Amino acid sequence: MFKAPNFKPSVDLPDLSGKVIVVTGANTGIGYTTVRNLAHKGAKVYLGSRSEQKGKLAIQQLEAEGIIAGQVVWLECDIGTPALATAAAERFQGLEDRLDVLTTNNISPDKSTYDEADKPAHDGITQMMMTNHIGTFQFTQALLPLLKKTSELPGSDVRIITVASSSHIDVPRARDPKLDFSTLDSFKEAYARDMFSFMSRYSTMFFLRPLASITHSKTSGISKLANILFSSALQKRVPANIICIFLHAGTVKSTFASDYRYYGILNFLMGLVGLTADQGSFTSCFAAASTQVRKNAEKYQGKYLVPFGELGETSTNAKRVDLEEQLWTTTEKYIEGYNLD
Repeated sequence: MFKAPNFKPSVDLPDLSGKVIVVTGANTGIGYTTVRNLAHKGAKVYLGSRSEQKGKLAIQQLEAEGIIAGQVVWLECDIGTPALATAAAERFQGLEDRLDVLTTNNISPDKSTYDEADKPAHDGITQMMMTNHIGTFQFTQALLPLLKKTSELPGSDVRIITVASSSHIDVPRARDPKLDFSTLDSFKEAYARDMFSFMSRYSTMFFLRPLASITHSKTSGISKLANILFSSALQKRVPANIICIFLHAGTVKSTFASDYRYYGILNFLMGLVGLTADQGSFTSCFAAASTQVRKNAEKYQGKYLVPFGELGETSTNAKRVDLEEQLWTTTEKYIEGYNLD
């Protein structure tokens, strides 16, 4: 159970007028409330989502909640392949000449994405790894020149925020000391499918559905570990005045409950310990815009945050420099060989 928030965006964030921010995966959940909280403070926020209909409906809802018309703009942002991620970044760069904060939210393994996330997207790589890691990697890299340019402006405060998850700690395979990213094998369907194969095989049996859903969700742990390793490696490669942070937003009860709506006891327990969607955005907002982060840049650069803006402890694998470099090199080589046109 999380303690009461000691940080509230409505109270603790500064005026963000003049700032331009991109938040991906933002038409619902934590991404949506992150957009709302940052826009309330005056930032111009691009709400990234694949669906124009869902994105614009989200903006209509934000405006109904008091956000000034035009302050939140829909950005077509499908990062499901390197080519799509590049196109999304180019689309944004055609609209703005600065980018102060990039916050990436990725696929969460809710009920609707269990099966799709484990299916191969390209070259045998699972959709979850393709989107959560490779797509995020390429989208960020494509925006990096603009982020660097913005960081050179007077009074700038450029940050790159990656929303990861504590699943990188919870998932047994993500903790495996033999884990290796020197090839694409760890990105592929068989790798995910082999985990917890018994429960996956019998997932159609009613009494095993909750357990099967949990094991499917655990396949995301590898992609979330990749998020952390990427963000850590990126911090070492960007100018010293850019801050990269990766974080665990917390367990949001509304998301969890939707996965297990037939199991009242789980809903009840999550109602007691889970965060609201708004609370789930607090750590993202802290990372993206708190003045404390800039004042104590060395404390937060390349670090892992947990609710609500506290420094957290990552897994042993998340600290492995060899794994970090393997991941970067393998991903870079894969994208170099991918047709981005």
